[in-house]
Formats: sequence, C-alpha cells, structure tokens
Amino acid sequence: MNVFFFGESSKQLFGAYHPPHPRKDRRKGIVLCNPIGQEYIRSHRSFAQLAEKLGEAGFHVLRFDYYGTGDAYGDFQDAGPEQWLADVSLAVEEIQDYGDIDSVALVGLRIGATLAMMAASRITAISDLVLWDPVVNGNSYLQEINHAHQHWLNDLLPKPPTSTLSEKGGEVLGFPMSKSLISKIRSLQLNNISGIKAKRILLLESIASDDFEELNLHLSGSGKSVSRKQLENATIWKKGSHLNSVLMPNEALNAIINWLTK
Repeated sequence: MNVFFFGESSKQLFGAYHPPHPRKDRRKGIVLCNPIGQEYIRSHRSFAQLAEKLGEAGFHVLRFDYYGTGDAYGDFQDAGPEQWLADVSLAVEEIQDYGDIDSVALVGLRIGATLAMMAASRITAISDLVLWDPVVNGNSYLQEINHAHQHWLNDLLPKPPTSTLSEKGGEVLGFPMSKSLISKIRSLQLNNISGIKAKRILLLESIASDDFEELNLHLSGSGKSVSRKQLENATIWKKGSHLNSVLMPNEALNAIINWLTK
C-alpha cells in the first residue's frame, strides 16, 4: 500500500493506493467512496479490508478522503456534496494515472454511494458502479442521523436536548453541520440522476425501504444491467449496542468482490 496526497495544493486529498497482485493484474481501477461523519469512522476498517481483497483479486484500488474529511485538508463543515463530487473525479483521474488504466469502477457506501452514482453520470471512464445502502434522499438522511445522535444523547445524558440539528446548523455525533452543509445535503435526490455511464450496477441493501425500491425502478428503467442483493448484518455505520463497536460485513465484501470479478 502506498499513501500520498493529491489534488490542488490548497485542497490536498489523502489517498491510499492498493496495487494489484502482480500475477493477476486486470488493468482495471477501483475507487472506493467513503461515507461521511461517524459513518466514515465506523466503516474505515471494512473499506481497508475491501481494498486489500480487491488488490489481491487483481485490481488497482484507491481509497481516499474527501476535502474536509479524514486526513484531507479543510474543515468538514466548509465542504459539501459538490466539492466531494469534484474530489471523486480527481480520484478517478489519479487511479488512471497511477495504474495507467482506462476503465474504472466506483464502489460507494451511504453518501459515498450517492456521490459515486452522481459521478457515474459525469465521468465516461466509469464502467461499473456498486451502490451499498446509498443515501437516496438527503432530507431523509438528515432526519436519520439526527435521530441517531438524539438516541446517543439519551444514553449519555439524564435530560438530553430535544433536537440537535436545525436549519441553522448543529452537531451530529461529533461532527459540526453548518447551515450551508445541511442545505446542500438536503438537496440530494438520486432519483433525479440520469445519464449514468456505467454499464453494470450493483445495488446492495442492508435495510428494505421504499427509497431503495424507487431507486431500483429508476436504475432498471435506464436500460442498464442492474443486480440487486439483500444483505444481513451489514449496517456497519449504525450505533448498535456500543457506538465504538466494529463489525466486519464479510457478506457485503464478498458480494462486491464476486460481482466485480465476473
């Protein structure tokens, strides 16, 4: 694994390149698109394991941190979906240059999957797209993470505040959310995205919902080859019994690897 910074000098992104097994080089790149906030922290180990396994399977793999997240430059609340979408494009260019390859797959979890699908409508090099529990509706996502934060406070405080996130901003599970960032996330709506360049799409679902049903119909109606798989015990971004517990969702990781190697 090689770690480095890339991108604009004032907005450097942190990257980790996992090379392919020397005897299995498929001449194909994969960019992993992280979730954000607490979900990023809880999924970090799983994404690192996925990158290693994909490298062993012969892929050139890049993990990276968007601007304002992880080890990248910037503050979380100063960024947003459009900046992170631009970061995905930079990551695709980086893996193409690093591995001297043309075809790239995007694998995203939660908002990372949302960004991956948006990027796949803009970047012609994207051949395959894996959407693992994507955020289909930004407003629903904000309600969900606010509820998770409230539930966390209920466990810690005898008289927790009734609300932590409003139109003016707030904090969710240790991450500040500015008014601007909230507005940008609220505007996310995957069912409005069209013109996806990827030829194949894998939709992974840990929790059944109407949003996923609508997204599946939207993707299937686009004429693309869409595979859909229900997962168990793969909600690695959720609180569970302990906020700091970590699950290794082998079913999800194996499903991704098996599909990409077909």
